Amino acid sequence: MLVDSNFMKIAFPQNIFSSFISFKLVRNHNIVFMPSALIIKNINNDEVDAGIIPSFDLIGNSKIFVSKKFGIAFDGNLSNAYLYFVPGKHEVKSIYLRGDITKNEVILSKILLKEKYNFEPEFILDSGDLNFEDKNYLISGRENYDYQISQNGISFADHVAEFIEFPYVNFIFASKDSEIIKTIDKELNFIDDSFEKNTDEIFNGTNFNSNLRQVYKDNLNSVYFDMTENENMGLIELLRLPYYHGIIQDIIEPNFVE
Repeated sequence: MLVDSNFMKIAFPQNIFSSFISFKLVRNHNIVFMPSALIIKNINNDEVDAGIIPSFDLIGNSKIFVSKKFGIAFDGNLSNAYLYFVPGKHEVKSIYLRGDITKNEVILSKILLKEKYNFEPEFILDSGDLNFEDKNYLISGRENYDYQISQNGISFADHVAEFIEFPYVNFIFASKDSEIIKTIDKELNFIDDSFEKNTDEIFNGTNFNSNLRQVYKDNLNSVYFDMTENENMGLIELLRLPYYHGIIQDIIEPNFVE
């Protein structure tokens, strides 16, 4: 794909956190939203110039260039994925996976539940009717907006951040072209200051009720879009987990663009 750096096609996951970044780029570029797991395929097939990919999509794509300045990281109550356990049950035999599921949720849930709770449940992809009284769920993406308050969802990101002792870098900017990453980095400068001025406009584009909107506003300080050394170290530690737990054969190192 011949790229005009002044106008690029950039893929974003379908979640509220992406909106806080995309609003900075939408005036100058073609922004497309799609399921998170499809973005790396679109980058590799030159369907898009860049995208925000789940961090574990670097598995098998370690040569792709990634930004060390911008991404989506969490360290608290807000998360792109939430766990919902059956009330009163002390054993977890199965977990149903729903929503915008990626390698991150599949791999990390297996590691975390075994290490933190000594659970090794069966994981089942699910698209049927929800039954919070009888089934445990891991839900990723927008489907959480209807349930994370009413069903007492547990922040998956908070568990990951606590486990690695760094912020959980869930999504990272990626491209086959390092110059594209440099261009995006320049355009997103000072995004943390900018998005705070546009929160109401972004929330107005959602179907959030007033309670959920307030929860997000109160906890936005636990979401990071500017990647500092702390987030970059968190990404490095995160990518080592699948190797340490025997899931992959080689350690993945992010191919940062300086």
